[in-house]
Amino acid sequence: MGIPERKEKEKIKRRKDILWAAKNSFSKKGFMNATIEEIAQESELSTGTIYLYFSGKEELYVSLIVETYDILIEELGEVLKQDVAPDELLVSIATTYYDFCENHPDHYRILNFIVNEHLNLKLTPELTEKIDDKTDIIFKMLSEVIKHGIGIGIFKQIDVWDVTSLFWSNIHGIIQTQTTIDYLKGRTTDIESLIRKNIELMFLAIKV
Repeated sequence: MGIPERKEKEKIKRRKDILWAAKNSFSKKGFMNATIEEIAQESELSTGTIYLYFSGKEELYVSLIVETYDILIEELGEVLKQDVAPDELLVSIATTYYDFCENHPDHYRILNFIVNEHLNLKLTPELTEKIDDKTDIIFKMLSEVIKHGIGIGIFKQIDVWDVTSLFWSNIHGIIQTQTTIDYLKGRTTDIESLIRKNIELMFLAIKV
């Protein structure tokens, strides 16, 4: 390996180390309370080095969101390879998202910062667009499943975008609300069962 290749490899590793430290700091303290100084300390780098890679906390946050969505998109992509009916695919997509939230708790918490800490008001249009591009991919995945269901006569002639938005909002809302309630009350709820019941109710409205 030559010197240029070695330097590039070091840059990639350093960027990953910074993101790892930022993920830990944001997850523990939230976006507002985390500082670049703490992230630098945890990554064992100087604050100046952090700013060589990222313009500030906002860009760090968006980079983590993109990383989070990339993981989720890859997992949903595996689901879509299943040779099953569209209604079964929707159930698998929903349970896969829940499994993702359970298996990647730090990433899931970071996803919620944009709402809980009103970060959408602090991001530049360029950074917001990076997040929108990823959510568009997920919504396109969902909409294609719903379109296919309409095409083969499983679902009624419905507005694909409306159902896509409703489906994703409901699943995300159940997970977010119920995990918060369980945390506050110190209990454990079968959230996957709630998700399946919610989808069954939705199917009553959209299935032929």
